[in-house]
Amino acid sequence: MKFRLLGAIEAWKEDTALPLGGAKPRTVLAALLLSGGQPLSVSRIIDALWPEEPPKTAQALVHSYVATLRKVLRCDGHQEVLQTRARGYVIEPKTIWLDLTEFERLVALGRAANAGERYEQGARLLRESLGLWRGTPLDNTCAGFAEPERVRLDELRLAVLAERFEAELAIGAEASVVGELAKLVAEHPLQDRFIALLMTAHYRLGRQVEALEVYQGYRRHLLALHGLEPAARLRDLHGAILRSSEELLTPKHAKAGSRPSPAQLPPDVPHFTGRSSELARVIDAVARPGLARPSLVVLTGQRGIGKTALAVHACHRVAEAFPDGQVYLDLAGLSAKEAIMRVLRALDVGTSVAPHSADEAAAHYRSSLRDRRVLLLVDNASDKEQLRALLPAAPGCAMVVTTGERLHGMPDAMVHIGPLRPEDSAELLHKLIGTRDEALDELAALCDHHPLALQAAAARLSSRPQWTVDRLVARLRDPRCRLAELSAGDPQVRNGPVSAYRALGERDGRLLAALAIADAPSYVPWMVAALGGLSDDEAEDVLDRLADAHLLERDGDAYRMAGLVRLAVAAEACSDDLSRTRAAMRLGLRLRPGDGGCRRSTFERDSMPVATPSLR
Repeated sequence: MKFRLLGAIEAWKEDTALPLGGAKPRTVLAALLLSGGQPLSVSRIIDALWPEEPPKTAQALVHSYVATLRKVLRCDGHQEVLQTRARGYVIEPKTIWLDLTEFERLVALGRAANAGERYEQGARLLRESLGLWRGTPLDNTCAGFAEPERVRLDELRLAVLAERFEAELAIGAEASVVGELAKLVAEHPLQDRFIALLMTAHYRLGRQVEALEVYQGYRRHLLALHGLEPAARLRDLHGAILRSSEELLTPKHAKAGSRPSPAQLPPDVPHFTGRSSELARVIDAVARPGLARPSLVVLTGQRGIGKTALAVHACHRVAEAFPDGQVYLDLAGLSAKEAIMRVLRALDVGTSVAPHSADEAAAHYRSSLRDRRVLLLVDNASDKEQLRALLPAAPGCAMVVTTGERLHGMPDAMVHIGPLRPEDSAELLHKLIGTRDEALDELAALCDHHPLALQAAAARLSSRPQWTVDRLVARLRDPRCRLAELSAGDPQVRNGPVSAYRALGERDGRLLAALAIADAPSYVPWMVAALGGLSDDEAEDVLDRLADAHLLERDGDAYRMAGLVRLAVAAEACSDDLSRTRAAMRLGLRLRPGDGGCRRSTFERDSMPVATPSLR
């Protein structure tokens, strides 16, 4: 959901403007958005609405305004945007897009670019930030509420305007900005920063007389109003123009491109959908300003779940914060030394003597990055040593990692990527198929809300244009056909779980096959302990390993198996040698709960460990 404060207050859901009511509910919304995620008490909201004398019904009115806003801002299936806390009401910044936050982000990036003498980039970013303004900020709120914040924002806007024009003049764009500067000076005749910029622009365009007239007009105005002379900086500029200074005629220009800035990110995902909370966590971890160390965020999840899509999308969102380059690296089959050498080649960093060891390569790599701001997108990491070797030492750098492994003990943010939310998976199907068929919700559920399976379903419909969504849903309802149908759209729907199952050891594989054949709603350690003749701790370790392999999903103290994983593993187990299949089926059948459920006492009394020696 998007909110706009830099003009009239607005709330948007996709392409629809939401009705926010009159000035008072809009004021409540503005106060919540400006609180920066801090809960606002009812008394503070009353002060914002009625700063002098609130009515006796003020508290009830606040509750009414909040209830109305909550109803308007509610998103189907999503967490409430406006939430109640013990100390009041709050809108979490990470769950929304706010134009003021985006403005401040772009300003920070533009200032960083100007500080690094990348004036063309700085000017562009500052222009983009100013383009978010639509008029008087916090318009249509209660009189008096927004004045302090409005003054602050207006001052910030003027400062950003000045910085933008300074960057434009630094790259020699005075002809394109002199008209805007003249208008600004007319609107703000006492802003000496605009006066200096207009004088410089006139002088560089060969209008020395006009430049001197701007100074004299400002000096007369200042003397008449305040009896003051212009500041020393402006007097020095006036003197340089009088002397026809050659130095003043020369723009600073953009910083020379003495070293390459690679832009290797894969193309952004055209139908990226959902993942708002995960995306916010990645962006916050990578682009958080002021960190005294490099940023690292690791995305984990099973094959095809959308780790790389999310990583690529997030990296495109923050690429501007890394002006020295964005490097993409696929670690599949690479040693740590080979990976480091690829990054060095991407940055065009050579060595007179090739490093003899991974440690030497890592030392050279970190030295090369010490004064750079580089973003690394590292795909398919398999172990912690690879990442430790690649992690830069420079605080301006960041690394986004995707892995199918559970890399326990890694610092910073670990973001687990699971299935899409039901409403997001239905929306993805809509984008892929181009229709809002009522059967999309059921189709999404039959695909386990798994992005790879959803895309496979869309591919299946694309290859069978005569099929309707209802027809595909009818075919997928039959568990015996579901896996084959979706695998026809993408073989990885089946191959992914099967490969993970084949990589398991004998005991873990047999127990997973038993769980797949059982098809119970959930599993807990004592069930596996009784089936396999294990202790509860040993059984929990087995379940944890299966979850780490993304074949089970943790659900509190229990574990669940996704439907497509179960179908793939059960089918594969039946193709194994006969003895293993029979053992798995005996285990699985004991796990199926009867009419009275599956209680531990009766389960352990009626069950005998199956194939205990081989399980251990």
